[in-house]
Amino acid sequence: MSDKSPLFVSALELIAHATELFAQKNPKKYKFIILHLANAVELILKDHVLDQGISIYEGKTNKTIGLWDCIKTLEGKGITFPELPIIELLIDDRNTIQHRFGYPSAESTYYYIEQVVSFFQRFLNQYYGIQLAEALGLHLSEEHLKLLGVAKDESNYVDTLDKIAKISIESAILRAFGIIEEEVLELLEPFLPRTRTRQMTSGMLAPHHLRKLLDDFRQKGYATTDIEKFRVLQEARNYAAHRPGLAPPNISWQKAFDIAKELLIGLQKARDSGYTFTQESEINTLE
Repeated sequence: MSDKSPLFVSALELIAHATELFAQKNPKKYKFIILHLANAVELILKDHVLDQGISIYEGKTNKTIGLWDCIKTLEGKGITFPELPIIELLIDDRNTIQHRFGYPSAESTYYYIEQVVSFFQRFLNQYYGIQLAEALGLHLSEEHLKLLGVAKDESNYVDTLDKIAKISIESAILRAFGIIEEEVLELLEPFLPRTRTRQMTSGMLAPHHLRKLLDDFRQKGYATTDIEKFRVLQEARNYAAHRPGLAPPNISWQKAFDIAKELLIGLQKARDSGYTFTQESEINTLE
């Protein structure tokens, strides 16, 4: 498997250019970002088909197979695609832009950037044995790598989130919530039913574990966020994810963003102090 093949390099160049376009804060460029991301996914899949020793050409023609044929071929080799629903959505939006004209929002554009980056992180690590940050480092500046969330030093989330917020505060909220979700679930994992999906967006944590964690954070001085503030953030995140561009008047994006940043700083303080959520933490919050 080669990370020097033309298809591999072109896929990374497309992700890099998509990132640079997003950083320009020009809504007219967002449709090109979607096109780049879809093409990047298709190229990396074609490259991996070649890695299996299979031709990407249809018969004896000079026409190459499409993305869905690539996925079918790779699945035949036992390769799975948990990101398939997102890929399907991305390709559908790509086709809308190509054939019926359209302007994606900043929020949906950044959502696709995050999802494609997540796919590449897993896929390159699993099948190429390399890290996306390392591969993209040849094509992007450190600032742009931070914008993608793949920089080697991602300890200072807040600075990066502020930069994203200048482009789209809704996108910054989506990014912040994703980080919060990952860190909170890591803290609470020993207390969660194994059969539940690792997501806070389903509301599975709000009634019990999350409330107790936030109470414990307030008692220890890590953050002032309570369950009601968290719900403000969660509502903003859900609306940004599912109804981009149609914000209702009762959502304060800045308030939600400030809550997210304050909670992220609290999580950092807890991590630096070696904090662990335990049964005693649950008992203390009830006293």
